[in-house]
Amino acid sequence: MRCVFWNGRALLAVMLLACAGDDAPSGAPANSGGMGGAGGALGGDGGATSGGQGGSGGRSPELDASSSIDASALDATDMDANDASDALDAASDAGDAGDALMPIIVAAGANHSLHLSIDEGQTFCEVQREPADPIGDGFDNPHLFRHIAFANGRFVAGSWRVVLASSNGHEWQDVTDGDDPVLGNWVGEIDFGNGAWVGVGGYGGVMRSNDLVSWQKLDGDWGDAAFRSLAFGNGMFVASRDGSGWWSSSDGSAWAVLDAAASGPVVFHDADFVSDPGYRSGRGVRLRSGGGGIELAADRDDASYTPVTQTQDGITDFAFGFAPVRDYASARVTSPQLAACLGL
Repeated sequence: MRCVFWNGRALLAVMLLACAGDDAPSGAPANSGGMGGAGGALGGDGGATSGGQGGSGGRSPELDASSSIDASALDATDMDANDASDALDAASDAGDAGDALMPIIVAAGANHSLHLSIDEGQTFCEVQREPADPIGDGFDNPHLFRHIAFANGRFVAGSWRVVLASSNGHEWQDVTDGDDPVLGNWVGEIDFGNGAWVGVGGYGGVMRSNDLVSWQKLDGDWGDAAFRSLAFGNGMFVASRDGSGWWSSSDGSAWAVLDAAASGPVVFHDADFVSDPGYRSGRGVRLRSGGGGIELAADRDDASYTPVTQTQDGITDFAFGFAPVRDYASARVTSPQLAACLGL
C-alpha cells in the first residue's frame, strides 16, 4: 500500500503498510470516531434549542498514530502549478496508482459550502456553494452543514436538505437523491461505527444506513432534545444533546444517558470522549474558522494561528482524510477554476 503525502505543494511518495486499517476499504483508514488532536466547535451557535436550526461544530476522524505524519517534517521548497501536476502524474505512473492515497482536508459550512485542501491546510479551494435558503441565512439556514466527517473511506456532510458523500473531496454524490433526509429536520452530524452510518439532529431525530444510500428513521423513548454532535469510539456512539448531557448508543436504535452533567459538543480523542476544544487537528496542524475564513496553526497549544483562506460562507467543521491519487489527475478535476486553485 502506498500513500502520497503533500506539504507546501510538494509531493512525497512513501511506502507505508500502516497507512490503512485492515477494515478500511480501498486503502482508506478505518474511522476511530475521533480526530488527530481533538475536535472543535468551529461554527457559531444559532441559539436554537430542541429542534432549532442553530448549530455548533463537531469533529473529524483521528488518524492512527502509526500513520500520522508531522507536517513540519515534510517542509519543502514550494512548487508551482506545473510541478505539482507533474508530481501527481509521476506518483500515478510509479506502480499501481489504484492503491496510492494522498491526504486531503475538506471544510464545510453554511450554504452547502465545501472547500478542499491538498497541501495540509495551507490553501483551501472552493468546491461548491449554494445561495442561502429563502427562510434563513448563515447559521440559521437549512443549507447549513453543521459538521463533516471522514469515516469508512468517505467524507460525509448533512443538512436539513441533503446528505452528500465523497471518496475524494471534489466529486460529491447526493445520497438522498434530491429528497430531504429522512430525519425530517436539520442534521447535526453523521458518523460510522459498528458497521453502520448513524445520523442525528433536530428534535431528537436519529437515522441509520448500512450503505449511505438507504436510510431509516429511528424512533424511541429518548425524547425530543436536539442532538448537536456525534462521535464514535470504544464500540459506541456518543452524542451531545441540548440541556441533557451526553448520550450513548451502540447502533442508534436505543439511547441512554452517559453523562448528564456534560455540556457542549463531544469528540473522541486519546481513547476517550472529551469536550470539543474549538479546533480540528491532524498530521501536525490545527484548523479553525476565524477572521472571515480559515486559520491554520501548528498542532501545539502555544502556536499562533495564521489566516490562510477567506471564504464567502461561515465554516463549521473540517475533516482530515485520504483520497485516491488517480482522482486528482488533471483530466479528472473537471472544474478549471478548482484545478487552477489546486495547482493541477
